Amino acid sequence: MDAIGFFRDRKKEVLSKWRDAVFASYPPERTQFLKTKNDPFGNPVGHQINEGLAGILDYLLGEAGEEDCAGDVKAGVSRFLDAILRIRAVQDFTASQAVEFLFALKDALRDVADAELEKGHDVPDTRVLDRKVDALALEGFDIYCACREHLYEIRVREVKNLSYLAMKRANLVREIPGLEPSGAAEEE
Repeated sequence: MDAIGFFRDRKKEVLSKWRDAVFASYPPERTQFLKTKNDPFGNPVGHQINEGLAGILDYLLGEAGEEDCAGDVKAGVSRFLDAILRIRAVQDFTASQAVEFLFALKDALRDVADAELEKGHDVPDTRVLDRKVDALALEGFDIYCACREHLYEIRVREVKNLSYLAMKRANLVREIPGLEPSGAAEEE
């Protein structure tokens, strides 16, 4: 049996271990809430993370369906990565901490494989899955950086707008006839 088939048979166990590792990256007081309440309205962060992890694992194990797996990493799994990394981009995570959850997947896979080895079962080579996880991590870094860049652009635009409005209210801005101020916020 190949690695994908081996772990497909043990998907629930892998997902459970991976999910526990991901939620452990949050403060302890939030971890229990994130893990136990899977209501999309009562706990949207936990729900998005749970759905994203399941979707990523389905992609990794080739169970995502043709429309989700067509082509490269970006075509198949980026929506799940994007959902999780958008959340982590607005939280207090560095780039490496935000993407670390993907490397925790390798640990979950190895933990399940080690448990099978202890039972005396044969375990296939996991290098194929390791390469897929590494590709996911690279894509994850790109997504995280794009999200953070977008957040910084929003912050800069907001500061510019606030500065312009403050200067206009203090009568420090003179309008030039026929020229509209670029990027200025409209008066309320």
